[in-house]
Amino acid sequence: MEWVIIVLIVLVATVALLMVSLRLSKSTTPSQELAPEERSIQRRLARRQREIEEAARTMGKGAMAPIASQATESSREIVNTLASALGQRQTVRRALLNKSMFERDVEALRDQLASAKTDGERQVLAGAISAKSMELNHYDALAQSLSRMDAIIAEAEASLTETRARMLAVSTSAAGAELDIDGLRANLSHLGALRASVDEVQVSLT
Repeated sequence: MEWVIIVLIVLVATVALLMVSLRLSKSTTPSQELAPEERSIQRRLARRQREIEEAARTMGKGAMAPIASQATESSREIVNTLASALGQRQTVRRALLNKSMFERDVEALRDQLASAKTDGERQVLAGAISAKSMELNHYDALAQSLSRMDAIIAEAEASLTETRARMLAVSTSAAGAELDIDGLRANLSHLGALRASVDEVQVSLT
C-alpha cells in the first residue's frame, strides 16, 4: 500500500510540473484581472510614460522634436513590454507559493528512505525524491527569473525618471543642451536594452 502512495506522489509531482509549465506558457492575464501588486506596477509604469510624453511636449517642435519623439516611442515600447509581462509575473509569483509544499514532501520522503527496509522500497522512494527535486529545481529557476524581472522593472522606472529629467534639462538649458542630449540618447539606448532583457526573461519563465 505504501508503494502505491509513493507512486502516486511521483505522478502528482510530474503532473504538477507539467501544469505549471502549461500555465506559464499560456499566461495572458488581462489587466483587469491583475492582482493588486501587479496593478500597482502597471500604474507606476503608466505614470512614468505620461511624464515622458509631457516632457516631450515641453521640448517643443523645433530642433528637439526628433529626440523628443524618439524618447516618447522608446518609453512607450518599454512600458508596453513590461505591462504585457505582468500577467506572466503574477502567474509565476502565485506558482511559487507551492514551493514550500514540495520542500516538505522531499524532506518527508527522505525520512522514509532512511528507514526503508527493502531495495524495492528504496528504489521507489528515490524515484519519488527525484521527481519532487526536479519540481523544486523548476521553482528555483522561476524564482531567479522573477527576481531578474523585478530588477528590470525597477531599473526601467529609474531610467524613465532620469530620461524625463534629461528631457526637461534639454528644454530649459541652452548652454548644456548638447551634453544633456548625449545623456538622453544614452538613456534611450538603455531602455532599448532593457526591453530586450524583458523578452529574455519571459522566455525563461515559460
